[in-house]
Amino acid sequence: MRAPIIALLTIFLCPAAVACSDDDAEDFTPGTATVISGTIMVPPSVDGSWVVRSVPALSGCGALNSLYQTESVLTIVQAGNDFEFTLTDSCGRAIPGGVGRVDPSRAVELITRFDRGLTATCTLSFKQERVGIVEIPANEFSGSVVLTITGSDIPGSDACDPSLPCSVSGTFTATRCPRSGCVVTCVP
Repeated sequence: MRAPIIALLTIFLCPAAVACSDDDAEDFTPGTATVISGTIMVPPSVDGSWVVRSVPALSGCGALNSLYQTESVLTIVQAGNDFEFTLTDSCGRAIPGGVGRVDPSRAVELITRFDRGLTATCTLSFKQERVGIVEIPANEFSGSVVLTITGSDIPGSDACDPSLPCSVSGTFTATRCPRSGCVVTCVP
């Protein structure tokens, strides 16, 4: 009785249009499955550590462009389609992390939000969005990145530069770190 049930599950979970093997198992994580054209799709696993390199292409933020991280180590903890992530700069100092999502179509989004005081009367609000596609096998993902900087709405901390809001846009690439660890060059 057990063998027919296993065979039926194999047919259901691994239709002819999708290759199932032990090699594929490490590229996926149990999560929210989606059915697309009769095929069960599971999001790729982005769990683990990655080296992220960003290249600013266009900045309307003047000196604030220096806050745009050009290389960092990204550590993702994935649960289904959703994940949380932490970031450290190239010298190992913590920088704001955030939340993200990867879906079965391999689209990935990472969002970081934080506030930082610039002066006694100006607090800046930062939102950095990375949107990209995960390669298969899931050893790299890349796409576009936009950092938006606005003045805070906090009373008494909203006397920021009238040129705000502004944004920095560019591209990014995240490469999975080998088992031996991530390698980055410290840039103080």
